[in-house]
Amino acid sequence: MVAPRHAGLLFWVAGAWFDIALLHLGLLGGAPVAHHHGRIGVAAALAGWLGMTVTMMVPPLFPLLRHLTASTLRRRRAVWLFLVGYLVPWAGYGLLLTGALAAFPGVRRGALTAAALLVAAGWQVMRVRRRLLRGCRTGTVLPAHGWRADAGAWTFGLRNGSRCVGACWAMMLVMAVATTGHLPLMVLFFAVVWAEKVLLRARVLARPASAAFATLAVAYAVL
Repeated sequence: MVAPRHAGLLFWVAGAWFDIALLHLGLLGGAPVAHHHGRIGVAAALAGWLGMTVTMMVPPLFPLLRHLTASTLRRRRAVWLFLVGYLVPWAGYGLLLTGALAAFPGVRRGALTAAALLVAAGWQVMRVRRRLLRGCRTGTVLPAHGWRADAGAWTFGLRNGSRCVGACWAMMLVMAVATTGHLPLMVLFFAVVWAEKVLLRARVLARPASAAFATLAVAYAVL
């Protein structure tokens, strides 16, 4: 159950899902990270990337946000400062991927998607990834008020976002390079992230998810 103070965030996430669905249907033109040129194109790609990140990564944070708001008097402010900090590492990663894809426009994206899925399959079962996921789920106690509370919320978001990038970079690499099947991939990865962070221990899901990613890699390689 989402607390009333998180209702605005819930609508924000729902809007991001809606926009992504329209992109997939071609009603807004292109995938969230596609071929873009110039500064405006890079900005559009980065905006699409952040929208996709919000859609996939923020909903599994709701249990952590409940813990966060229980430890401070500035609840709404703490949530938004946390999210700004959380998205900074993701923005950096998205900018890196956008620049890399723009530098190699002639690469066959089907083969690249298959390779990225194989990387994701291998990363899924790594022990270091499980440690990073545990860090994603770990809360902290913030100062109740004052600038220290604001700084603490932002720093906590930055730290948590960095760990989540470390844990989920391979899945999001697939999302960056894929040009077909974007929405089904997004739903699959969202389900995996949600299950790992909210429902199950990461070890339980690691091998089945890895097998699914490897199977998809074969499918992309032959298409």
